[in-house]
Formats: sequence, structure tokens, C-alpha cells
Amino acid sequence: MDHVQFGRSGLMVSRQAFGTWRLDRVDPDQVEPLINAALDAGINLIDTARGYGKGQAERLIGQAVRNRGGRDRVLVATKCSAPNPREPNGFMTSRRSIIQHCDDSLQRLGLDHIDLYQIHCVERFVPIDETLMALTDLVRSGKVRYIGASNYKGWQLVEACWAAEKHHTCKFVSDQSEYHLFDRRLERENFPAMQSYGMAALAYSPLDQGLLSAEMLGGPEALPDTPRYADYRSRPDHIYFSRPIQDALGRLAALAREHGRSPAQMALAFTMQREVPVIPIIAPSNHEQLTDCLQACDISSDDALRAAFDAINPPGEKLHGQRFNPYNHGPTCRWY
Repeated sequence: MDHVQFGRSGLMVSRQAFGTWRLDRVDPDQVEPLINAALDAGINLIDTARGYGKGQAERLIGQAVRNRGGRDRVLVATKCSAPNPREPNGFMTSRRSIIQHCDDSLQRLGLDHIDLYQIHCVERFVPIDETLMALTDLVRSGKVRYIGASNYKGWQLVEACWAAEKHHTCKFVSDQSEYHLFDRRLERENFPAMQSYGMAALAYSPLDQGLLSAEMLGGPEALPDTPRYADYRSRPDHIYFSRPIQDALGRLAALAREHGRSPAQMALAFTMQREVPVIPIIAPSNHEQLTDCLQACDISSDDALRAAFDAINPPGEKLHGQRFNPYNHGPTCRWY
């Protein structure tokens, strides 16, 4: 697998990252072999968060990395997240929370440092300079190597960069937000801001939580009669079965057949063929899905393919009828 420079930092990161949002749902006996398979394939960035599986994801990752050895060849990224808005000091991005949450994550991981420590989302009531100063202290203490943002809007990334220059703190080297073929709104402001300030782009849910695998194509009656699809089969009015979504899935499936690929591979290829280098965070639950995702790296980009993607959903647009993600596009408030 190819590796690219991570923004303007000195890191070289694989073209895909391994995500762990639902790692706690994978058979515990298969977690470590799955992580090892991803690392053996050339992936060197594992992304998680404090709140994934109530901390279980961090424990599983730490155990796999320690057992494998070669810590210097694996980049572990986690996030300061899961605030408690009912507590007077439940702010996630305050100095108090950031330092405490970092120590908690290190304990769960069983590692001596975090390679990329990210702020999960913006909180309106905490000044950005307080957040950056706390993160800078973690870098200077050796607990954290680099810092990143997540679910920031374009103007918030610019504000953070200006604040870092003004207060002489560390700068965000990356932003992680939802980005995929059906929701391209990051192209409007986030990507230009990231280009200007030399930030890397991490894309979570690059398959829109599995929708872009096109398994939902054909409506509820076309789904297998298994427990996994029971909820969808009982809801013919589900947003996934709306006309705009079904039409777009049909065009994606046709494009995949034309290239002899799976719809998931084409959707991942879309994220990796942007003007801004985008690193999709894949989250396979088994080895078959991992292999399918990895093959997207072999798809070559050309003008015809980019035009085909634009025909499915134009640049900068969100497909009508697509689900709402409050993390990325909700109001700027204490907690979405």
C-alpha cells in the first residue's frame, strides 16, 4: 500500500486507515487477527476514540499493538470525546477534560504515547486557545505526538490555525469528518481551508455506514431474510429506500459493474481521488470486508471516472434524502 505525507507534518500515513467505531461488535477472538491483517497489508494508522465501545475499542487496540510489537511502525490515533453535559465541568475541550481524558486513554491503551490526539467536535463555550494550550502541553510532555481536529467546519479550522499562530501553540495537522460520495459538502469550505493550512483529511464513514456497499439496492423486499436486515425489511419507508438514494445506488452499482469492481471499492476510490489527499477510515468487521476495501487502492483515477462520480452526486452537494449527521453539520453548541 502506498503512503502519503500527512499534511505538512513529518508523518507518512497509509492511503487507508483502520477504524474501530464498532470494533466492540466484532467477535473478540477475531479482533487481534483482523488488526494484524490490516497492518500486514500496509495500513499503519489505527483510529479510535475514548467513547467507542465505552473505552473497549482502546483496550482491544492497545492489546493488539503490544502483542504484535514494533510500536514505532504503528500510528495510534484517538479522540478526546464523550463529555457529560449534565456535569458543571463536563466540557470535553476544556484543559481539565483534555488532560484527564488523555491520561485515561493511555491507561486503557497500555501505551506510553498517542501518535494523533484529536478533538472529537467543537464546543461553543470553551475558547479555542484553551484547547490548543492544553493539547500543546500534552505534546511537550511526550504523551502526544501530533494533534488533530474532528467534525470542525471550515471557518473553525481557520480560527484554530490563527489562534495557534497568535499563542504559539501546536497546530492541528488533520481534520477528521464524515465524507463520502453521497455527502460532498466538505469540498465547499473544509478542503480549501485544509489546503491553505497544510492539514491532512481523514474521512470517517466513507461507505456511509455500509450504505454505499449497495446492499440496500432494490428495496426491503430484496434484502436477505436474516436478523441483520430485520429492521430494514420491516420499514419500507426507511430513508435508504427513498427514490434519490435508490437511484444513486443503482448508478453506483452500474459503474462498479463497468469496472469489474464492487460498489464499496468504487466508493472508497472516490474518496482517495480528490484534489486534497483524503484518507478513508475503513471499518471492516471481518477479513472478507477488509480484503474488499484494500482492493480500492488499485483503482486508477481518470477524467471519465471523476465525471461518472460527479454524475451520481455533484461536487459540494449532499444527496437529497440523505441522513442528517449532527456532528458535522449541526449547530455550533455545547454538544450536538
